[in-house]
Amino acid sequence: MKKALALTLALLAALALFTGCEPKNLDGEKTTGADVSMPSLPKLDLSPSKVDEALSAVGLGDKELSDLSAEEQARLESRLHESGYDVTFVDGKLEVKPPANLEIPSQEAPATTAKPMPSGQVVESDEGKKLLQGTQNILKSKTFTLKGTGIAAMPFAGASSGTPTNATMIMAVDQNKIAMESSGSLGQMMTASAEEDYYGQNKIRAAAVDAMFGKRFRMVIAGEKIYYVFPDRKIYVDFGAMAASAGEAALDTSALTGIVDEMFGGESMTATVTTSKVKVDGKEYTCASVKDADGSVRSFYYLGGELKRMEQLDSSGRQISLLQVDSLTGTVDQSLFSVKGMTAMDLVKFASIFGA
Repeated sequence: MKKALALTLALLAALALFTGCEPKNLDGEKTTGADVSMPSLPKLDLSPSKVDEALSAVGLGDKELSDLSAEEQARLESRLHESGYDVTFVDGKLEVKPPANLEIPSQEAPATTAKPMPSGQVVESDEGKKLLQGTQNILKSKTFTLKGTGIAAMPFAGASSGTPTNATMIMAVDQNKIAMESSGSLGQMMTASAEEDYYGQNKIRAAAVDAMFGKRFRMVIAGEKIYYVFPDRKIYVDFGAMAASAGEAALDTSALTGIVDEMFGGESMTATVTTSKVKVDGKEYTCASVKDADGSVRSFYYLGGELKRMEQLDSSGRQISLLQVDSLTGTVDQSLFSVKGMTAMDLVKFASIFGA
């Protein structure tokens, strides 16, 4: 995801350099430049090979970090300080020190909401199929709002691969307009694709992004307009105007509505629905489950006729994704599509912050 975003930002930044236009936003206001400053950060390119070089330089090349005495740790710290790295040992682990004025979020993953639902009792009934078809009918109207808390089995900044992460999510669709908002950690999403967080550097990067942009991120697509909106900072980046002015076609909203269709499926999916009853905390859910060709299973849990949970497990039973549904309605808050009163951020600067 990070590589794809970087490529997109690089393309859009190049378009911006050649267009030189002064676009108006979705609300008809002229866009003006917003300044977002990168927090002052320590040197963040420390790698295992550089640590190995430092160990050898102080005569400790034959030792593991976990085996160093307090005196040996101090020697290594001193050597790395000479190379510009502000490091320390915390509980026997080498870490880059975060700036004192940068808030590092807790790295504890959610404990209970990430657990897969227990197996239920399969029943001979088309109740699950009818409930899923009712959900599909709301989506087919192309005017709806889906709210919930999403959990994905992706690497958590500062933790091992596969640790669940979560964020509240809003998806609003109104015919040819789509808004998708996440309230969690944009920085965490940007660093989640890293193979490993060496010496706590990813959590510093993630915290820096959150400090700049806040923890709410919204993508808005409306015709030729494509925005990245940061409501906490009241700023946005206008991508669509740049692409359109360069003769590029804006993203077709059908691309995202297609994602929704894939999530909930169509007639072919409801033809193979298995209905079961699942009891959790004294409540009985009706579960509509569909097994895909690759062996993964998508399950939709209803309580009192309302969708409460969407879950996908791979063929081995490992949880791939989960959405705890707060509500699915046929109404839309139009303010989700608006950037009125917000300030446009320079596209080239935005791209440069993310290394594009």
